[in-house]
Amino acid sequence: MSKENRNFTIYPEHYYDKDGYLKPPKILYFSIVYLLRGYIIIALSSSYGSNTETLLGIFYPKLFLLYIHLVIGLPALVSFVLLTARFSLREKQRFWPLKAIKPLITLGLIMDVLLHIHIAQLQYWQFDWILGGQLLVSWLLLYFVAKRKLNTNI
Repeated sequence: MSKENRNFTIYPEHYYDKDGYLKPPKILYFSIVYLLRGYIIIALSSSYGSNTETLLGIFYPKLFLLYIHLVIGLPALVSFVLLTARFSLREKQRFWPLKAIKPLITLGLIMDVLLHIHIAQLQYWQFDWILGGQLLVSWLLLYFVAKRKLNTNI
């Protein structure tokens, strides 16, 4: 038995799409949406026209935090583009870009955890419910994404 056949896993039928390829796990989609929250808030606040700065001020009282979240969201944005282009990549038999999705999401989550730890350190480790919740969500997503074996032919 070759090395490739020993690592072959058969999944239930609902794990596959109509073309016979594995569907991406839901935790991957949730991680992408969580990391793209800066982009989502900008899109939602810009749709209100004259109240854009007010709405951004509610979510990001300090504007540099918005810019940091936009930088942290870049790996997730690239992963989202790769995930949406997976059908055309499969038609061209190019699976190598899909292998970058898990490292990109992991990098974004690590940067998010480090940002939350840095903000907590700046607050002299005083407890904040919002910061604690975001740190908990970031840690859990990082754990589940790092633990999850993502198949390259998703």
